[in-house]
Amino acid sequence: MHTGKGKYGDRESIMVNLLNSDELLTAVRANYTGDQSFELYSPYVVAHVTRHGTIRTAIINEEGVGEFTTDDGLIGVHIIRGFSIEMVPIDENIILDLWTEAIYNKSQVDLADHVRVFGDRLEDNFSLWARRIQAAQGASVS
Repeated sequence: MHTGKGKYGDRESIMVNLLNSDELLTAVRANYTGDQSFELYSPYVVAHVTRHGTIRTAIINEEGVGEFTTDDGLIGVHIIRGFSIEMVPIDENIILDLWTEAIYNKSQVDLADHVRVFGDRLEDNFSLWARRIQAAQGASVS
């Protein structure tokens, strides 16, 4: 990941890895025991972020909504069924495997491009994740 000015003016440019949506959906369905007629809420990127001073894995969707790895090693993936949004917890190792694949395939995207632009809420979401990713980068370098 690197920082610099992105194409959205003042938005900081931070490169993150884009997870393979088909493989993520397959993994979520394998961990969900209910009705399988759902889709991912949106594509996800993955990054290390800080939360309460600890570096965690996080996945972030196109609205800048994301989930951190829990102390139990689970991470929530948002799915959509009709007009309902649910969260399915899956093992962090699944995300780490998909992340490794994304790195190998050079599947990168600028967080400023991934989080859609419209309204203050999405700008706030982008800024929140950008700060957490930058903090994790600083912590991992020192």
